[in-house]
Amino acid sequence: MSRKSKIVYNPLDASQEVAWESPLEEDVYLSSPNAVEVSPPEFNSATHTCKWDGSQWVVAEKVIIPEDPGPPTAPEMDPVPAPEPPTEVEDGPEEIFEAGPARLADDPESKLAQYLKDRILAYGFIDQQIEFITENGLVAWQEKVAAIKEKYPKT
Repeated sequence: MSRKSKIVYNPLDASQEVAWESPLEEDVYLSSPNAVEVSPPEFNSATHTCKWDGSQWVVAEKVIIPEDPGPPTAPEMDPVPAPEPPTEVEDGPEEIFEAGPARLADDPESKLAQYLKDRILAYGFIDQQIEFITENGLVAWQEKVAAIKEKYPKT
């Protein structure tokens, strides 16, 4: 027994498909949903699209998206001039660290308010602060900070 078939078209791209007759019902063909029996017009699939709008085929030009040119290139820039050497020797980070809070608090040129200088001295080095927190806990540190702030209030 030979089964009948017919050509139908995909409504989204007008591609040709085969619809086979149902083995259960005569003259009923099994095809993809919304398949169209009307032949589409001839068109160049490289440059155009063809879709079924429910009553007729519509041929339109393909929208061609240009290739990504990649990231933009940086414009040519003038070389950055070398920094001028400092005129007077400044303490490096090691000297500042060695002097610690006392250097900042004792500096007569410092524009810090006196209460800030006193608090800085009372807080101590960062490693001393971390050691206090590690040995006594964060709550104890917060209590110590509150006591320092109470002893040296903002004026």
